[in-house]
Amino acid sequence: MLARRLIPFALLALAPSAFADDLCSVDMSALMNMAPQDFDDGEEGWRQISDQEGCQSTAADLISTYRAKLEAHEASLMHHEAQLRAATGETEQAITLLEGAISRTDDRPMVAYHKAEIAFLKADYEALIAAREELASVPKPEGFDEANERFRIAFPDHPPAVWPMNLDVVDDFIACFDSPYSEAYWGECKTVSGE
Repeated sequence: MLARRLIPFALLALAPSAFADDLCSVDMSALMNMAPQDFDDGEEGWRQISDQEGCQSTAADLISTYRAKLEAHEASLMHHEAQLRAATGETEQAITLLEGAISRTDDRPMVAYHKAEIAFLKADYEALIAAREELASVPKPEGFDEANERFRIAFPDHPPAVWPMNLDVVDDFIACFDSPYSEAYWGECKTVSGE
């Protein structure tokens, strides 16, 4: 998956099989002791589980447990858990998490993106189009082009960022409006790579 939800504390002590079968087994102790940045963005965090076929629900449970352990509800973790919940058909939980993420950030592009995700999950086409327009209208931040050029030089094998971020994902939601979230975001219906 490209770099572009509460379980009681008692579950922290459970064996990995409490979350899924052997296919999705995890080292709970190692994961729960990771730094938030490593858990959320690192290859050894929740993403190693979600990248395994059939393990997205397990990964969502991991994120939920990690958030509970921190006694925090960071918007990024809520968003990633919501994506996994949406992909496994847990639509209402995904919407609740996305609404929570909106309430925990003042990042205007992310708020508009979350609104688009919610509109897609609620099958509200008009709200999806409105959220797209809101996202597209966010001005490019000062220094974005310069930072993007530095990124291009440092990581020539990676595509540079496009402003506004996630607009391509929202366009996939529009193009794939009648498809399940997993197909619109990761599947054959999507038009471009999302985050």
